[in-house]
Amino acid sequence: MQRRYLSAPASYAELNSTPGFQIFDFTGNARLGLPIKQQATERAKNFINRGLSSGWFTAKIDRVFYGLDKYVAAHQYLETGVQVGKIVVSLN
Repeated sequence: MQRRYLSAPASYAELNSTPGFQIFDFTGNARLGLPIKQQATERAKNFINRGLSSGWFTAKIDRVFYGLDKYVAAHQYLETGVQVGKIVVSLN
């Protein structure tokens, strides 16, 4: 299966072709004083859930640190700013 990332969709037309979602359908922002649009928020949640469940959206993991004793090392790595994805601290 070919993986695609939200930051680099095949095209905005393809992204916009998802039923019930428009790329410029803003959901609001209470901190900015913009009213919350509940229907747009629900459509956005559904769009993201479908993308995650279908594999269309995936998280890019840069590095995994194993154990809480590696928390400081993970944070130091984060502070370098060189990561290209998520930093994970695994408890297993």
